[in-house]
Amino acid sequence: MRKSREELAIGCATDVAGDDWLVRERRPTDHGFDLLLGWPVGASTGGVRAILTPEVARYLRAARRGDADLPLSDTALKRLRKIVGASTDTWWRDREQDLRTLTLRQFAERHGCSEAAASLRRAALRRAGPPPLRSP
Repeated sequence: MRKSREELAIGCATDVAGDDWLVRERRPTDHGFDLLLGWPVGASTGGVRAILTPEVARYLRAARRGDADLPLSDTALKRLRKIVGASTDTWWRDREQDLRTLTLRQFAERHGCSEAAASLRRAALRRAGPPPLRSP
């Protein structure tokens, strides 16, 4: 007879939205937390998914997309990054002032990206025009 999700679970977790999950698998990371996979409590269909715990959300907000080193597929990482608002565009937008004022080398050293990536993004900013003026 097939085991229920509750019987397969190795624990429980709560995600950043406060929803409870049955944990099916723990994957160790090099970042001081385990990546948890499982099912939302009460769900009866669907496979295991990565659980967006507070630790994972903090990590994804801080890491550039290419630097996110978690034991997940690219698709799963993109889904989690979208949920926490940590898209690549957000990362660049948060550093736009530095990109406009620092040299490419300074920007790359400060923010841990390549000078080529900074150059491409700076060119896109120039094509988009100057930033809107701020009210005093």
